[in-house]
Amino acid sequence: MIRGIKIITQPFLPISTYHGLISGKIGTHAKLNLYIAMLQRELSLYSNDFLTILPIQEILLVSSLKYNDETWQGIPVFGEGILALEIETDDTSKPMDIMYRRRVFHHELFHMFAYGFTNGQNAFKYQLKYKTFLFNWKNLNPPIFQYSTNPIVRLNEKKLHGFVNDYCYTSIDEDMAEVFSYMMSFPGCNKWMENDKIVEEKVNLMSMFLQEYFFVDYQKCLG
Repeated sequence: MIRGIKIITQPFLPISTYHGLISGKIGTHAKLNLYIAMLQRELSLYSNDFLTILPIQEILLVSSLKYNDETWQGIPVFGEGILALEIETDDTSKPMDIMYRRRVFHHELFHMFAYGFTNGQNAFKYQLKYKTFLFNWKNLNPPIFQYSTNPIVRLNEKKLHGFVNDYCYTSIDEDMAEVFSYMMSFPGCNKWMENDKIVEEKVNLMSMFLQEYFFVDYQKCLG
């Protein structure tokens, strides 16, 4: 257990959830140890207030992770307290370095945080604040931009400023999660943002939001 969250290294797969089936393989001992060490380090970055919002009871560490037979890097199972993470894969085309693993973890953690922030016992307290945050985020995007899962639209948007990668074009949720993942795991984040003022404004907005409610200071996190 790390920061009150159970770490499941040998889950009984497959696991049936409300929306689908989690499948995969048990990870190797070496990869599990590496990933657990990473989780200990990364979870230590967060305040107790932030972790209290997270609706996570268990983190499943899985090799060759799939959800409904589709390959995934991470699966946040909203409403069931499960976050499944891929620790290794048979697909050699995928990046598996520790920096990428860190980003995936923080990306999925943000999705769980956003769900916990606006559902259940927190809905009345925080929902309006979160809607204001979303409104301000959208207003930072270029005027002509619209989020889309259409790959052709995403291809045509690649030259726009304001996004850390093209996956951000799919939805505001993915845009925020990607920015958050870079904030929490990318060394020299400020210098990296100097060439994109919109990304800089998004990082500043996210930073102010987190510090105001949860005392997560990403500058301190990055040292």
